[in-house]
Amino acid sequence: MKTFFNFIPLFYVFIYSRCFMRYFLFLFIFLYLLIFPAFSQQFIGGLKAGVMGTQVDGDTYSGFNKPGVMAGAFVNLRVPFQKDLGIELPETANVSPTESFSPYSLIQMELAFVQKGSRKNPNYEKEDFDEYLLRTDYVELAILYQFVYSRKLAFEVGPGFGYLLHTFERKNGDTDLSPVPFRQTIVNYIGGMYFFFNERTSVNLRMNNSILSLRNHERSDNDRYRFWHYGQFHVALGLILQYQL
Repeated sequence: MKTFFNFIPLFYVFIYSRCFMRYFLFLFIFLYLLIFPAFSQQFIGGLKAGVMGTQVDGDTYSGFNKPGVMAGAFVNLRVPFQKDLGIELPETANVSPTESFSPYSLIQMELAFVQKGSRKNPNYEKEDFDEYLLRTDYVELAILYQFVYSRKLAFEVGPGFGYLLHTFERKNGDTDLSPVPFRQTIVNYIGGMYFFFNERTSVNLRMNNSILSLRNHERSDNDRYRFWHYGQFHVALGLILQYQL
């Protein structure tokens, strides 16, 4: 157990490094090219786009008041299963006796542009003149496990890795705020569900929350504790349309 907790700081150092996302993208492309010839007939690709409602946990403001967009592409692969286990699939599974891929499990990889942030608008009727705006733009790589419950419903869970492209922060008209920069790389946990309209089109309801804090700064009174450290964390809900090509 002591060895495990000694490993945690090293894990954070690796995740926060600027080179992490570059190496991860290289690994993703390499693995894709490696396995594509063998399983090309099992790959399914497509496009997805939608809107996000976002906030930052730990910035003293509440509510999903900052809208954003999400747009990108995906590719998924049906997960192989062992036929020798003697598992009998129902007739509705639509799988031949020689089929070696599960009709229920998929691994989906996504590469998308995602906008997150936080917003607090003034309320002049209540004499609340406080105004705040945070915009953060990321390119995110997600690796998700999907369980197909039925022809109309599926669930997803998995990690996402974001690389920061652009930030804008303003409070009461002042843009010269915290001297602490945002982390270049963040890690998220993703969960959601799909509702299928037909074989190609579905709507995805998704949460996308950060595991690692947005900034590397000393603990403040408003910071939240999450996964062994204090800080500010993205919290996002998405309504996304997915189309299979």
